[in-house]
Amino acid sequence: MRFAGVGALLIFIGWSLLAIVQLWADVLSSEHFLKVTLTAGILLLVLMAVRSYCADRKLKDDGFLDG
Repeated sequence: MRFAGVGALLIFIGWSLLAIVQLWADVLSSEHFLKVTLTAGILLLVLMAVRSYCADRKLKDDGFLDG
């Protein structure tokens, strides 16, 4: 599914921008920034797992992988 790769990229870019802003201006407390960071990391892992699963499923359906 294409949305998984695009979603992961958007989460990464959003978190990167937040991290840069957080370095220069105290936008969030350290506790909230840690929560946002952990949530973004978990979402990235889930989206990448979905992307990998869908890619493997497509290869199996097309007959390129046994299973």
